[in-house]
Amino acid sequence: MESMGDSSPQQKQLDVYDKMDLFFKDPHVPSEVPGEMSTLYLLRKDVWKCYGCNPDDCSETTRVLFPGAMTVFCGIDLLAKFYQSDEGRVGDRFKQYVEAFFPSGKEQDLPKHIYGLRNSMMHSFGMRAKRRATGEITYGIKVEDDCSQGFLVELKKDEWYVIDILDLREQFEASIEKFKRHVQRTTSLHETFSDMWDQYGSMFFSGVMLSTDEGEPNHPGFHYAGYSSEWEL
Repeated sequence: MESMGDSSPQQKQLDVYDKMDLFFKDPHVPSEVPGEMSTLYLLRKDVWKCYGCNPDDCSETTRVLFPGAMTVFCGIDLLAKFYQSDEGRVGDRFKQYVEAFFPSGKEQDLPKHIYGLRNSMMHSFGMRAKRRATGEITYGIKVEDDCSQGFLVELKKDEWYVIDILDLREQFEASIEKFKRHVQRTTSLHETFSDMWDQYGSMFFSGVMLSTDEGEPNHPGFHYAGYSSEWEL
């Protein structure tokens, strides 16, 4: 996979509004290979597929919800950088993004528990978050297509918190639209957004696959300079 980095003349010609257009590109729009694609665009495509829908043609895919939820958490991490920059504590900016842009306002301590489940799944590959100050919190996840009661996080038996991971994806998508409008009209965020774009915003896919060793054409290993145009993104 070949990163654009700072060497691309195209990237240097983009103004902040060009960067916004690329970053927030609708994941249902087909990919153009070779070309520059935003990390958020690619991530959202994968989220949709994990949750059972190919965004290119709306065909059904097999759900893989555990990695799908983990990809959503990666997306929040990415968006939080564009909101608060990559300085400071990861947890602080993650929770500030959830507080500001997730539409649900019913649950107490929503940012805390979304971040808690994120840490549990991403770092412990389980359902328990341990903090020195607060002790252990147990999480559960649920999948209810038709039975949503409007709560992303619910406390069960005063002991453990259940997070609806279908609602998690919906609120993640809703937050992107809300953040997009916010950053477009808030000129004080433009410099931060532009700086984060230059570091984390895009990748260039060349459609070339190269051997790991040019001197050994039959070498079994390969690395990707980009997705092949024959591959589905």
